[in-house]
Amino acid sequence: MVAAHLNDLKAARDNGLKTIYVERPSEEEWGRDEIEKARGWVDLWVSIGNDNKGFVTVAEKLGIELNATDQARRLSTSAPVGAL
Repeated sequence: MVAAHLNDLKAARDNGLKTIYVERPSEEEWGRDEIEKARGWVDLWVSIGNDNKGFVTVAEKLGIELNATDQARRLSTSAPVGAL
């Protein structure tokens, strides 16, 4: 499961799923200590900065090749398909 909220990932992990955390500014409600502990059980962590591009970086880390059009798009669950 890929998510930007550790509560969602904890539930997914507790049900046997692999987890990928995509860090976003001001999204997480957990405290700094809780977040550091979560780094130990999240399978893949995409941090803010370091030229990371959120879900595009997830795709790249999973070995999915993106064409120039894909790379230029902002991938978001809040955007309707075809709207970008």
